[in-house]
Amino acid sequence: MTAVLQKRRKELRTELNQIEKQIYDLETTYLEETKEFGNIFTGWDMYLSSEKVPVKKSKAVLLEDRLFSLSSVTSPASRREDKKVTC
Repeated sequence: MTAVLQKRRKELRTELNQIEKQIYDLETTYLEETKEFGNIFTGWDMYLSSEKVPVKKSKAVLLEDRLFSLSSVTSPASRREDKKVTC
């Protein structure tokens, strides 16, 4: 019985890691693609503005912009945050 539960637990951890990696990757894509004109996290000020505001060419996604990834303590972003805090 214990072996079955341990196997199931390992399967669930693997599945959770895959899902969190997928969320992290999709979140990265969303933040990179919408950085130029705004998104749900930063607002749509640049999209709604009639002025052409110069946009930083950097597509680096800031850790603090990762609302979805940071909502789980086991996500790749949370693990990076832990390393950043402890260093």
